[in-house]
Amino acid sequence: AVVSTQSTGMASRRKNKQVTLIDSLPLAISTGKISFGYKSTLRSLRAKKSKLIILTQNFPTTRAKEIQHYCKIAGNVPVFSYNGNNNELMEAAKTHHRIGVLSVDDEGNAGLMKFLEKKAVSK
Repeated sequence: AVVSTQSTGMASRRKNKQVTLIDSLPLAISTGKISFGYKSTLRSLRAKKSKLIILTQNFPTTRAKEIQHYCKIAGNVPVFSYNGNNNELMEAAKTHHRIGVLSVDDEGNAGLMKFLEKKAVSK
């Protein structure tokens, strides 16, 4: 039997697709610990459990500033600004409720922090 080592066009397109932080968010939700919403995000920041905060574009400015203030107090927790609204983040996270802000307390198997390291290196 002869085995072809050439790849098809579809397989090479899949390999070239860049995986982003938002693409790996459903895996983090299923395997890690994520807090959804403003109040639970503030709770996890006060307890210094948060490792990453994701804010949407249409999140209220005063609340966003308050969350960023708590991020500095909690030890410079990184804040990722999602370039979409709360409905788009809901679809990206594959949940059934709108999400304005979420806190990643444990990333699980998703490896969300490596995306932030790549972003910091590229700047």
